[in-house]
Amino acid sequence: MSFSEYIEDFVDDKLKDIHIGMIGKIEKFDGEKMRAAVKPLMKFKNKLEETTDYPILIDVPVNFLYAGGFYIRPPYEAGDLVWIGFSTFGIDGALKEETREEDETAFNMENACIMGSVAKTDFSDVSDFSEDGLLIGHKNGTMIQIKNGEVNITGADKVNFLSANESYVKGNTLQTELNKDKLLMQTLQTAINAWTPVAQDGGAALKAALVAWLALAQADYSQILSTKIKGE
Repeated sequence: MSFSEYIEDFVDDKLKDIHIGMIGKIEKFDGEKMRAAVKPLMKFKNKLEETTDYPILIDVPVNFLYAGGFYIRPPYEAGDLVWIGFSTFGIDGALKEETREEDETAFNMENACIMGSVAKTDFSDVSDFSEDGLLIGHKNGTMIQIKNGEVNITGADKVNFLSANESYVKGNTLQTELNKDKLLMQTLQTAINAWTPVAQDGGAALKAALVAWLALAQADYSQILSTKIKGE
């Protein structure tokens, strides 16, 4: 082996110890602590050409969106593919909001962080990914889509507002019920119009008031049904 070949092999060996990022598979996820065990999908080959699996990394911090008290937390499951990133130096101190001097553990696998999910080749688990805009949902078909100033909810029987413990009725369901009420008012109006009151008992004034009230109510219903409610 020449000196240049020796140097090249030496550098290659050292570079193998510098971990910047790799794909892994979630083994276990703790959503409360935002920590996970993840298996790197790589094998290590030694000088004897023997290969061994990389060790499973445990208690790895999981990246998520958190700003100003607002958050989006990904519910990772075993088997999810993720990208693992590695800090240049140790992260224990920084995770405790401490500032420390740089150490010698550059790109060490102990300084791992799960950066986010990655899609496997020929990924097709979610058919809704063909839709535009910001999508938040589940592969079973439930989805919130935000685009062009609109929010569409599809695939859910109801949406729970957890703080109020109330259910949100879907547009099509509410529209059906309002149409029933509108039809009932139209029937009532027809009956009132056919009513000939006796002048002495004040029936004429009552009839006029009922007709006016029904006209206003029907106008409100028409406005709601025409522009305010959007179904799926």
